[in-house]
Amino acid sequence: MSAPDQLLVQGLFDGRIPMAAHYRGGTQGTGFHWEINGSLGDILVTAPVGHPQMAPLLVSRSDPGGTFVPSDISNALHDGFPDHPVPGNVARLYARMASDIRSGSRTAPRFEDGLALHQMIAGIQDVAVRRCG
Repeated sequence: MSAPDQLLVQGLFDGRIPMAAHYRGGTQGTGFHWEINGSLGDILVTAPVGHPQMAPLLVSRSDPGGTFVPSDISNALHDGFPDHPVPGNVARLYARMASDIRSGSRTAPRFEDGLALHQMIAGIQDVAVRRCG
């Protein structure tokens, strides 16, 4: 493979909860596929394209037999907001920001959240350069 279109990250949340992520570029396959495995069952979030912020998400949960069944949470995400993901996501974010301003809460992402994310990405890039050249 000659294109740098794969990102693999492994680590521990809070030093104890394992996490592994594999993000790949390209247009082949199922698009976005996120599986969360827990002690009480599994959750599967899928979308037709690899950018979940720009696609309708389908949330499924595993039944006791291990088969994924759609959850009704997907429909609840649209209540009172545009159905299309891009304007709907922007509208939900603006609603959270307005609520935070009115109530003094902190539910919407802040500058510090974006900074922490970009610091984490920079750290991953630094390690990749040191190990892979």
